[in-house]
Amino acid sequence: MNKFEFEEDLPILGPFGADDIVRGVCRYLRNLGYSPLTEFKLKSNRRVDVIGLDKGGRFVIVEVKSSVTDFKTDSKWPEYLPFGDQFFLPSPMASRWKSCRRTAAL
Repeated sequence: MNKFEFEEDLPILGPFGADDIVRGVCRYLRNLGYSPLTEFKLKSNRRVDVIGLDKGGRFVIVEVKSSVTDFKTDSKWPEYLPFGDQFFLPSPMASRWKSCRRTAAL
């Protein structure tokens, strides 16, 4: 399997809906060696858009935001942080994913 990183900004092809973004996220996570699941229910009864598990037992959580309004109005994503080793909020508006790593301060 090819391993790659995006070194340059990718062209925006949109418009993309949430399903398109989730499909792309799952494809990207598989290329990075994760096993992704969608609409995964956490112990807190919250449901994340995508969660991935790697061979080292580390979890990555991805909460998809398909619009600026979706991003600004979602106040529940901080509740997902204790359940993953990394957290990402990808959107079609961003050229690169933003990551929130779990730390003792969280």
